Amino acid sequence: MKLSIPWGPDERLEFQTPPDWELLAAAAPAPAMAAEPLDDELRRALETPHGSKPIRDRDLSGKRVVIVVEDATRPSPTPRMLDVLMGELFRAGVRSSELTLMPGLGVHRPMSPEEISSKYGESAAMVEVVQPDASRAGDYRALGELAPGVPCEIHRAACEADLVVLVGTVEPHIQAGFGGGAKMLVPGVAS
Repeated sequence: MKLSIPWGPDERLEFQTPPDWELLAAAAPAPAMAAEPLDDELRRALETPHGSKPIRDRDLSGKRVVIVVEDATRPSPTPRMLDVLMGELFRAGVRSSELTLMPGLGVHRPMSPEEISSKYGESAAMVEVVQPDASRAGDYRALGELAPGVPCEIHRAACEADLVVLVGTVEPHIQAGFGGGAKMLVPGVAS
């Protein structure tokens, strides 16, 4: 029997099952509609954050801000998300020269310039983009241990920032339980 599964944003992977296999069921997730209009939903979320005051109510003049963003392997509409977020940061006094985008690569390879441009849109051209590389030990700061003998080292740009904002999708991950959220920091920008 020939099966076809989604592969990447717009492709399908087709393969043949062994002849002695019996297909018991075929299942596909029901498509979920995105919040629309997305920009309004993003602004609403930024105006009512959980456990802290909104970015626009902060004085971020002269402050270093690092935005840890998902890399090109994740599906969110990052350019639109960054447009709204950066608008809020600029209103709070952040200048482009004080803002850094940092892909939460974890164990993924560095992104190409084309992937950076495609994934982050115009935002990537406005600010510094720093890609973590665990092979550069001097780029990381030791923060203690996650467990005995397991060091926690985070990229120094994130450690030195006055504000770190995580931007991405929280979604099921076949090998790691879920992707996104706190994993944007560890392993995202950890050594």
